[in-house]
Amino acid sequence: MLAYEAYFDALEPLRTTTNAWKSILAGLVVLRLVDDWLDGGPIAIRNNPASVLAVREAIARVSERDPVLPVLCNLVDVVTQSEQTIFQTIAGPMLDYGNMLASTDRCSLSQNVFASLLDRAQAVQDNLTIARTARRLGLVLRLLGQLETLPTAHII
Repeated sequence: MLAYEAYFDALEPLRTTTNAWKSILAGLVVLRLVDDWLDGGPIAIRNNPASVLAVREAIARVSERDPVLPVLCNLVDVVTQSEQTIFQTIAGPMLDYGNMLASTDRCSLSQNVFASLLDRAQAVQDNLTIARTARRLGLVLRLLGQLETLPTAHII
């Protein structure tokens, strides 16, 4: 499966000039930056300033009234200012982002964020984040009418 497939699906029917498109695109590039940080550490971010600049430019296009804007800015700040890759420093902001998406009726995007975070939490055996994320993923899947798609391995 393509990483963040829900983001590509959500972008496809929108015009590039709409606020929704700008917000979803900014979220996608921020998530990819977070993945780069988790996979390659702070050095991956420092060695690719063009990527960080592109992410900041995408965020700058998001409407100031969009409730995801401060959450996305926080995620970028965490990965660009961290001296070490510590999963727990990104877990809270990622949960906030997923919650914000769910509260603004972007449940498929929220599902994508929570599923990605859950996979990462399981990889580092962060049981607190696993529990919090699995609960939120279950709630979003219930809202989407897809509760049966939550693998039992994700349930604590």
